[in-house]
Amino acid sequence: MAATYIWNMFYLHRYKVVFSLLLFLLLQGTAFAQKSEKINGKNLPNYDSKKMHYGFYLGAAATRFNVEHSAEYVAQLQTDTAQAANPKSTPAFTLGFVISRQLGDYFNIRFLPGVSFNTRNIEFSRLDGTEAKDQEVASTTVHLPFLVKYAAKRRKNSRMYFVAGVTPMIDMGGSKRSERIDNKLRVDKNNFQIEYGAGIDLFYPFFKFAPELRVAHGVPNILIADNNRYSRSFQKLSTTSVTLYLFFE
Repeated sequence: MAATYIWNMFYLHRYKVVFSLLLFLLLQGTAFAQKSEKINGKNLPNYDSKKMHYGFYLGAAATRFNVEHSAEYVAQLQTDTAQAANPKSTPAFTLGFVISRQLGDYFNIRFLPGVSFNTRNIEFSRLDGTEAKDQEVASTTVHLPFLVKYAAKRRKNSRMYFVAGVTPMIDMGGSKRSERIDNKLRVDKNNFQIEYGAGIDLFYPFFKFAPELRVAHGVPNILIADNNRYSRSFQKLSTTSVTLYLFFE
């Protein structure tokens, strides 16, 4: 009975638990790196002499839809049954692997295959105060980022860096455009994002830890134009997210 209760509480607050854990690891990692620098000097002095590096990462994100409303949506705002449709930011969790190829002293190419779990939400609310049904789009997405990383000159056990690149994505539970589902907002299972961000490499005696903040913007219109009031409210849907990654390499 107690185990079931604990599991239910974890499920209800899973995003808070994951984010708190990632923040704790970030703070502890930074403190440990500073202490290690004072005691031992330079960690992993030959790290950059290796051409290939491997590792894994965890990430906590805030994600949402970017929307462009349709002419039909604007017109219905003048009626007695008007309803607003606005995207809400929701949490997401991601994990994956690192394959990194060194290119000279300051650049490397990174391939970061992973899986993310998220539920994007659009709030539909009637302007007369009555309730309207929100639309949630749950996704389990395989993403394949290809990024170029520029790292500044190393200062003992730390260095700043910047990343930018592109990310093809496939929603494993997404809809096909040929399917027909009434009274539900649907999006295409294929997506493509442009990403950019910054982070800091922290060198430990046995591995490198790197917190990174990255922004992603979806490029294509992923809206599936079904003939229902939810889909007809928009002419374009795309994705956007801000993610805190923790890399271990």
